[in-house]
This record gives sequence, C-alpha cells and structure tokens, in this order.
Amino acid sequence: MNQHKRLISILILAVIGLAASAYLTYLHQQIFSGRLTDFSFCGVSRTISCEAVSASPYSEWFGAPIAWYGVLAYLLWLSLACIALYRPKKYTESALGLIFITAAAGFAIDLYLAFTMVFRIRSLCLLCLLTYILNLSILIIAFRAISAPRLTALKNAIAAAWPFTARTLYVFPALFVFIAVAGLAGGNELRKTVESELANFDEDQFMRYRAKAPRHFIDTASDPYLGAEDARLTIIEFSDFQCPHCKQAHVTLQTILPPYADRVKLVFKNLPLGRDCNPMMRGRELHSEACMLARLGEAAAEQGKFWPMHDLIFERQSEISHMSASRNTMLELGRAAGLDIVRLKAAFDSLNSSQAVRDDIDEAMRLHIKGTPVFLFNGLLYQGSRSPKILQRIIEIELADTDRE
Repeated sequence: MNQHKRLISILILAVIGLAASAYLTYLHQQIFSGRLTDFSFCGVSRTISCEAVSASPYSEWFGAPIAWYGVLAYLLWLSLACIALYRPKKYTESALGLIFITAAAGFAIDLYLAFTMVFRIRSLCLLCLLTYILNLSILIIAFRAISAPRLTALKNAIAAAWPFTARTLYVFPALFVFIAVAGLAGGNELRKTVESELANFDEDQFMRYRAKAPRHFIDTASDPYLGAEDARLTIIEFSDFQCPHCKQAHVTLQTILPPYADRVKLVFKNLPLGRDCNPMMRGRELHSEACMLARLGEAAAEQGKFWPMHDLIFERQSEISHMSASRNTMLELGRAAGLDIVRLKAAFDSLNSSQAVRDDIDEAMRLHIKGTPVFLFNGLLYQGSRSPKILQRIIEIELADTDRE
C-alpha cells in the first residue's frame, strides 16, 4: 500500500473516531445535565454500558470529558492527513511523523483508560473500545507509511511542529494552535454545563440537613439489592415501576453506580402509587398497573431474577402503560425476562408477593414518604434532585464520612 492510500485510510479512520468521540462527548453532557432519560444504543447491560463509563469519576480531565480530548485528537489526525494529501511532496513525511508521535501518545493513554475501565469502573464502553482499535490502527498505518529513515523522519516532524522551521513555516504550528484554542474553548463550555447543574445543589444546606436529620433504620433483609453485601454505604430506593421519574432514576443509578460496586449497596423497595394496594391513594390512582408490576417483581425475586425483571419493566414502561393490567400481561413480561412461568404463576398468585409489597408500603408510610422516587443514604432520607452529578456528590460525602468512622 503506497503513502497516498495509507493517508486515505488514516483519514477514514479519523472520521470514524471523530464521530464516536463526538457522540461520547454528547452522551457525557446529556448525563450530567440531567437530560438523559433512557439508555443509548450502546447501553447493553449493567456491565456493557457507555453511560456508566461516561458518568464515572474517571471520565473527566480538568473538568472536560475525556471524549472531548478524543475529538481534538481525531481533528488533528484528520487535518494532518488532509494537508499531506493536498501537498504530498512538501508535507507528507512530516505529517506522518506527527501522526505517529501523537498516535503513540494516544495509545499509551488508551492502555491506562482500558485498565481503568475494566478494573475501576467495572463496566465496558463499546465506543471507547472502538476508539482504542482505531488509534492503534492509525499508529500502525502511520509507522508503515513513513518512507524516510524513521528516526530522521520523527526528528524532522518534531522540528516541523515549531514555527518557521524547515519548509513548513507556520502550517503545522498553526494547526496545533488552532486545535489547542478549539480545545480550550470547547472544554470551557462543557465545564459550564456541568457546573450549572451542580449550582442547583446547595451543599452547605445539605450538610446542615445531614447534621440534624434522623437516620432511619429500615429492615432490608428480604429486599433485592445490587453491590457488596457489606458495603459501607447502603442506598435504599422507594420506587414505582410505572413512574416516569423512577425510570429516569433507574437510568441514573445504573449509570453512576458501577464504579462504587464494592462500596455501595442499592436496595429496592416498592411504593406503587395504585389504589389496589396502596391505602395512601384513597380513591385516586396515579398508576393503574403499578400494584401488579410490584407483585410481579416480588414473584420474580423468588427465582432470583428480580433485577432482570426490574430492568425489563422499566425498559418497556411506555409500552406497558398502553397494555391491559391483567395477569396474562404480567406473565408475558415474566416470560420475556426468562422466568420459569409455572413457578412465576404460583408466586404471583400467592399471598407472599402481595404481603411483600404491602410491607414496603407500610415502611414508606412510617417514613411519611408519599411520592417516588425517594432515596435513603445510610438511613438519611433524601427527596431532592436526582441529577447524576448531585447524587454522585452525596455518595462521595457519605463514603467520606464512613472513612472517618
């Protein structure tokens, strides 16, 4: 393959990488601006989730998402490839050398990010993995495309990045300055979005509330949970399967909790806002299928499959709202979640599932909880913002407090 074809290959790979990084940057902003209401196409599961990686504490450098730096890198490689294709005799070797040097640095960063994703975040981002493959491919192609002695070519490339050197004059330095300015300007705007969301959280007021509010003891022995059994922080969520705000909370929690899997336990409790099971409704009804869905979740828990059922119900929430609230509908959902239907029928029809739901409702009434979703952080009742950034901050505050104990 000649240099021209290799430069075309680099250009195509850079365009693909630019699109992937731009989408990840957009996803990061959607998450932390509180506008993410559902999972993206790459939010496959709790362990394969672009959202979880994008929302992790490791997803930002200097206040800007790491994906934004990917956008800048692909813009740089795309521009260098275009310059080399436009003036091949004058710029090709220097452009390829610069692509190789910066791609090598990018690949070294990728190794660190891959380690962080696997061992710290404990969730995989498919688009991140794609960019790692693209970066390695660009690195190899650029290395093979250099025709001059490679050490000499790399030295000349470094010299070409400085103003008024050799024959390049200002072309490559101007490109680097442009990328740097665009990076600073864009990063600043991205930081503003996150900071504006955090501005809605009065941390001093929260700390005063935290200091004087009671810590409630709640029995969670029979409730389904995610995370470490002996976690330092237990988050109890009162939720309604038909509540749209609860679905958004489900998306938020699944997005932000993976990095805390060994330190945080999430416990689910039912608070269906339906008059069939909730005496607080007193004749009014917000969600007609909520009680049956809560019983379905409890029935699934008897097979050890509460969370697959939980995730499926929220995934199909809008569809369920247009379905009839019948026993057959519930069993069809159970079949879709991979449950043993014979066992599910027996559990759904038994008094145990109804009693488990009623016990959760009684607990909510004791705490004077009337709406959903509501969280308790180590017994501290919190009914404020469900913004990912704010919930992350509360988690960090509570974990820091356990460190001092």
